[in-house]
Formats: sequence, structure tokens, C-alpha cells
Amino acid sequence: MIQSDNSSVKTALEEEPKVRAFLKRIVEAPKNYIIQAFERRAISYKLQKTKFFKHKYYAITDFENQFHTLSFYGTASAFYSQGAWAMDTVADYASHVSYVSGENKWEVVEICSDGIDFTETVSNIIAKIDGPTRYYYKDHLNNKIGFDNCITGLEETLVEKSNQ
Repeated sequence: MIQSDNSSVKTALEEEPKVRAFLKRIVEAPKNYIIQAFERRAISYKLQKTKFFKHKYYAITDFENQFHTLSFYGTASAFYSQGAWAMDTVADYASHVSYVSGENKWEVVEICSDGIDFTETVSNIIAKIDGPTRYYYKDHLNNKIGFDNCITGLEETLVEKSNQ
């Protein structure tokens, strides 16, 4: 688990290959997992959720109800930085535990509750990891090519299940 959402560049970037390896392993066994998408307050459960202070993440759960959180975030406390996909960051994990327990201090809400195509979504995340995408804090407002943040990273990888 990454100990802080303000982890050093070195920690987040060193951990990303482990995230990729985990995703490659589970995409080969899609029937053993479900993936859900969530939105929460960005920094603290004490701050109001606004378009600038919200965060999106995935939760990947196995059938023993063990879960991991996954999100794209900046590897430095700056508007622009390298970005990394990280699993089980402290804030993602804590907010998800709070949500699952019913306490929901972080105002977590599930998005895309009609279902997510596990294989396509995880494959898209792996493609993002393999790509040159960098982090830009306000990308959801400015939509710069080659940049993402937690919101656009999730929105550009999520594939809804088809109703066919």
C-alpha cells in the first residue's frame, strides 16, 4: 500500500509495474473479479466535494470480498507531474472502507452502477500504464492531449457493459 497520496515520485513510479503485473494477471481470470467505479471527496472527508475537490477511483473485488482500490494520480504535489496508476493508496482505501461499512465519511458514490466490462476496462488501464500519459490536475476542465488526472484517467478507461 502506498502510504500517502502525496507519495514521492520514486515510490509511485516504482510501484506502477507491480500494478500492471496484478492487472495482467487478473484480466486473464475475469470471472473471479468485479470492478466498480466510485467518486469521493478528493483530499479529506472534512472538505466539501466540488468539481476541484473530487476524486475518482476503481475498486476491484474478488469473490471472497477482498478488494483493492486503483486510481491515476500525480506523483508530486504539483499541477503538472508524472502520473502513475496506484493501488490501495491510503485515502482511496480508507474512503472505500468507510463506504463499505456504511459510515461513508468521504461521500463516496458509485458511478456506472449498471455494470462495467471488466476485461475491456482493465485492458484500457494497462494500455494507459504502457502509454506516455502525464498528470495534470485540472485536466477534467481543460482536457489537454497526453494528460490525465484521476477523473479523466477513469473516464477514458471505463467501458460499460453492453445490454446485448
